[in-house]
Amino acid sequence: MTKQTKQAIVITIAILILCLTAAVAAFKHREIKWWYWWVKIKRADTQEEKDAILKQYEEEKAVYFLLKGLGAEDRDVDKRQKIAEALARVGTDAVPRLIKALKVDEEAYVRYGAAELLGMIGDVRAVPPLVEALGDRDYFVREDAAKALARFGIDAVGALADALEDEKEDTRYWAAYALGRAGERSARGPLRQAMKKERVEHVRREMELSVRKIEKLPDETVEGSG
Repeated sequence: MTKQTKQAIVITIAILILCLTAAVAAFKHREIKWWYWWVKIKRADTQEEKDAILKQYEEEKAVYFLLKGLGAEDRDVDKRQKIAEALARVGTDAVPRLIKALKVDEEAYVRYGAAELLGMIGDVRAVPPLVEALGDRDYFVREDAAKALARFGIDAVGALADALEDEKEDTRYWAAYALGRAGERSARGPLRQAMKKERVEHVRREMELSVRKIEKLPDETVEGSG
C-alpha cells in the first residue's frame, strides 16, 4: 500500500467520523430540524394531522429557544423577564418536553434552563424530576433545580423531606437548601431529624442554616402558605 493510498484512507475515515458526529447531533436536536418535521407532515394523512404537527413544531422551537436563553451565561434581568413572558405564551403544554430535557439532554445549559423554566411554570408534575435533578452531575443544574423546587412551597416539602435521606450527598445538600427557601414551617421537623443522622459536614451545615431560615419566618407565615 502506497503512502498516498494510506493518506486517502485516513482522510476518508476522518470525513466519515465527522459526518457521523454531525448526524448524531442532528438526530439529538431533531426537534428543531426542519427536515424532520417536513417528513412528519408529508406522512400525515389529513390536513388536521398536518396542522397538529405544525403546531407541535412551533411549540418545540419556542421551548428550545427559551432553554437557550435561560441557559446562556448572560444573566441580564430584562432579557430573562422577556423569556418569562415568552414562556407564558407556551404555557403548561411545554412541561412534558421540559421534563424530558431536564432528565435526558446531554447539554448542561439545556438541563438547567429546563429546571428554571419548570420553576417558573409551577406545574406540580415537575417536582419529582426536579428532585432527581438535585443529584445531577452539573453544579448549576443542581442549583437551579433547588431554586425551582423552593418556588413550589408546600407542594415540594414532602418530596424534599424524602430527599434528605438520599444516598447522594449532593441531593441531600440541595434538598436542604430548597427546604430552607420554600417558606414553609413544616420543613423544620424533617430537617432537624436529618441533621441528627447526617455525617457529611457541609451538608449538615446547610441543614442547620435552613432550620435557622425557617425559624426567622414572620409569624404570619403558616404551613400551606406559598
